[in-house]
Parts: sequence; C-alpha cells; structure tokens
Amino acid sequence: MSEEHSINFYEECLRLGQYLSQEEKVSLYQYLLTSKRNSYEIEARKLLRERVHTSFIANGEINYRFSKNVVSYTSREIDSLEFPSAIRELYLGKVQFRSVDKLCRFFAQAEVDVLSNFPLPGTDQNPDRSFSFNTIPYYDLNYYSNGKGKLRGLLVKLRKVDSEILIKLRTF
Repeated sequence: MSEEHSINFYEECLRLGQYLSQEEKVSLYQYLLTSKRNSYEIEARKLLRERVHTSFIANGEINYRFSKNVVSYTSREIDSLEFPSAIRELYLGKVQFRSVDKLCRFFAQAEVDVLSNFPLPGTDQNPDRSFSFNTIPYYDLNYYSNGKGKLRGLLVKLRKVDSEILIKLRTF
C-alpha cells in the first residue's frame, strides 16, 4: 500500500465524522493511542502540572480540566462561542505514572469523540444533530464485553486481532 493511500485514508477518517463506523472509531482510537503516545505523555504531564490543557483535532477544540484527581473534557467546534458541560470524566488516583497512562487513553478517546462530531469539511454532515459518543469508552474493558464485566472484556480484547482498518492506518 502506498504512503499516499494511507495518508488519504487517515485524512478521510478526519472528514467522515458521524459516518465513521464503530469499527473505524475503535481502530482510529487504537491508532491514535500508539502513534501519538509520546505527545500524549507530554500533554498528560502538562495537564497534571497546569490543571488545564487545550488541544485540537479535525474541526474541534478540546478543553481538558484536572481537579481533585478527576480529569474531564469539554469540546466545541473551532470558532464557536462556548463550551458545553463536561462530556466525559475519569478518576485518576494518586499514582502519577499510572495517571499518565490513563490520560493517554483518555486523550485518544476524546479525540475520536470530537473528530466524530466535528470533522474537517468535506463530507455532508447533518447540521441539526447533537453531540454523540459511546457511553462506554474504548479504554474501559466493559466496552469489549458490552457492559458484562471487565474480566470478560479483557478476554475478548486479548483474543481480538488487529482489524484491516487499523493495519491500513498503521502503514501511514
């Protein structure tokens, strides 16, 4: 597969927004988590130190806040006026190296949520739809068991092989 084809596939994901399939979103989450790991770790340490952090993906802006061992994020379309209330929260605990790892997963999840709702221009999107996201995030093992327990989710996740979509993204 050519590099140009892979770049176009990643860019296509940034434009698809609400039309990304569940499999594409999970693959994109896994891709972002591995490919942006170093920058996520830097951003995580910055968030823990400064208590706020802002990032951008596709046509969305993400505002992270950290208070009392809980991190939350809100998002909005770039250039819109206000942020809604917190979309997702995560309890971090007191161990910093563990918190950085959790934050990396949280950042990847937030980016998938935001690019699904605020894609780059290019695909006809429904302007009247509300912000949508999975109730159970991809970093929670309950996602892989459809809410039937973390142990079952771990077993399903361990048996899961990389999808063709993830392989396509990784060749980028």
